[in-house]
Formats: sequence, structure tokens, C-alpha cells
Amino acid sequence: MEQSGGPYSFRVDGELYHMVESLLPEPGNPPSYAQLYFYDPLEALVYHMANVHNRNLNWYTMQALQVILTNCNPYIQLYKSAREILEEQPDHSNLTLQFHFDAAKDQRRYNATTSTEVAALLLGPADQPYDKRDIILYL
Repeated sequence: MEQSGGPYSFRVDGELYHMVESLLPEPGNPPSYAQLYFYDPLEALVYHMANVHNRNLNWYTMQALQVILTNCNPYIQLYKSAREILEEQPDHSNLTLQFHFDAAKDQRRYNATTSTEVAALLLGPADQPYDKRDIILYL
């Protein structure tokens, strides 16, 4: 899809998806996009309003929209839970992801999709940290 700023978007099986970058901002960079869900709503609003592209937006309107989003968007709670799990780990590079498959389920690889969910696996040595990939999957 053509990009004009914002998260990278793409289509899979007719559904629109966007790529999620690191859940933590790079050192020295302010948080952006989904990273802001980890912050207190007022602190996140300060980051939003500090963005040069938001210079002409009304603070009170943005605050009202943020209250609505915080109360209605279930993904905000998921991101906050992920942040809490990351903070509990003394060394973020030692996180492990394991898949446990039910032998009674269909294990074929090339079936037609039956879900709108997509996951990505980054293959490589288990002892090597993956830069900019902090997503934790619970199955």
C-alpha cells in the first residue's frame, strides 16, 4: 500500500493490517504511535501535542478524544499489560516465545485462512536479541 507517514500498512486476505514497531522507543527518541498506550493518558497527551504535526490541534479536544479512546479501546489495556510484563523482566533480551500445538488439530501449513489474525516469527539464534521487536504472544 502507498505510504504517506504513520505505521506501515498492508492487506492480508482482504483485511487491512499495520506493522507494529518496537513497544519501547529508541533511546533518545520520544514515544510514538502504539508506544503511547504505555503511558499515563496525560503524559501521552503531552507527547502527542509536542509532535510538530499536532501543533495546531486544540489541547482540550485532544484530551476529550483521548479519554474516549482510553475508555473504549480494548487494545490499550493489552499494551499496558505487555508493558508491565516487560518491566517485570530484569533483562528484556532474555524473553522466550514457545508454541505448544495440539496434536488433535489440523497441522497442515497451506490451509485457507480461518482467522483474521496474523503473526510473524523472527528466526535466528535464541541467545541473540532482536532489535526493535518486543511483541509477546500468549497462546
